[in-house]
Amino acid sequence: MDEKEIKFCEKIPWREYINLYTVETTLRWLIKHLMDQNPSQIIISKEILEEVERNRKDQIRKEDESKVPKTLYTDPLLYLDFPRHYIKIFEDNWGIFKHIFLYVTRIKDDLKTLEPLRHNIAHMRPLRREQKEQLNVVSRRILRHIWDYINQKYVKEALEYEKEGFTDKAIEVLERGLKDTKNELIYSQGDPWVAFNLGRILKQHGKLEEARKWLSYAKINMPLDDPYREMVEQELK
Repeated sequence: MDEKEIKFCEKIPWREYINLYTVETTLRWLIKHLMDQNPSQIIISKEILEEVERNRKDQIRKEDESKVPKTLYTDPLLYLDFPRHYIKIFEDNWGIFKHIFLYVTRIKDDLKTLEPLRHNIAHMRPLRREQKEQLNVVSRRILRHIWDYINQKYVKEALEYEKEGFTDKAIEVLERGLKDTKNELIYSQGDPWVAFNLGRILKQHGKLEEARKWLSYAKINMPLDDPYREMVEQELK
């Protein structure tokens, strides 16, 4: 939904819902991504796996009893309890997550801070201005760590190749980054910042149609308040 179309819904915390949705889906992507990268190193406890499976079966049972359409996705990570399971996974695998979140106490505190705000939105309870501000700050801080990880792993490497004149290699890295950051719950073609940089490089090298495709995708998917949206719009011009 376009931002202009929902200005009349001032009392609905739609921005805050989007922030929470982005945080949780991005955290799930990160856990799954690192599990794929380190299949023998990421540990999810037997307790969590059993609870997740119970959550999944309970959801299936409720849907059957209510005769409603079935849940679209069945990935076990969709049934993690927020924030308890996330915190436990980070603690048990801190050696792998440390270079992303830096301080275990900070990520734990941030997730715990989001919990009551998440409940308020889920149960249609209005948020005070201070709560909205807190949610925006905390959610952006969590996301910034993950975005920095993506930027460091794909964009910075590609920019180095571009700087040295290896344009094809830069494009290859960014295309791999898009593939790796696909998230069926939010980014169907990969991270929008990676897409923006791919579009920018393609534009510089005269591949305008393909460049517009990725720049347009980046514009649609870039977070609403992200200052980089303006950069995307400038490139599209």
